Amino acid sequence: MGAQENLKTLVESMPGGIDNLENALTQIDNNDKDIDTQIEAVTYVCTSAAGELQNYLTLEKLPYIQETVNPTAYLLYDASFGQTGYGLALDGWHVRALVEQPQPPPTVPPDPPAEYVPPVDTEIYSTTVNWDGDSYIQTWMDDWAAANDYLHRPLTSGATYGLVPYKQNLATASNILNENKNKLETAQPIFEKYAGP
Repeated sequence: MGAQENLKTLVESMPGGIDNLENALTQIDNNDKDIDTQIEAVTYVCTSAAGELQNYLTLEKLPYIQETVNPTAYLLYDASFGQTGYGLALDGWHVRALVEQPQPPPTVPPDPPAEYVPPVDTEIYSTTVNWDGDSYIQTWMDDWAAANDYLHRPLTSGATYGLVPYKQNLATASNILNENKNKLETAQPIFEKYAGP
């Protein structure tokens, strides 16, 4: 079989190749829509767990700490609290308070009087400070972590369930298939001129 005959065979196969690529692109588009639905559902778990934790900290834990530990206690959240992403955790919350500092001993005149040492804004409760293993807090953090991992686990980690990386790979595959389809569509009329009758 000569080169021209091989080219003719290639040209004859191009419409089928284009159809196959269009079918694959349709399948990717359908999968992409399914993944979007799944991402929305799993993100709801993260949002709900973060909201429940925030409500509990505000309505239960903080008042308890104010009553039993320090009445100046307040909640502070990191800017990333509740945001999802690989490697993130739902631990960006802190209970802080003004903590009285030891005062210097009184001075005897004629020495100048001892200077007052003001209270210091200090973290008094979090997952790393005075953590008591509160099971409510732990459950919401664990639930959030499981959902966050399901969303963002990289495909390079040995697992393939990360929805966001999977969606990104679908987009890459779609781009590659579109490039291939476009190339077949532009190459076919050129090759037909040289394939002979």
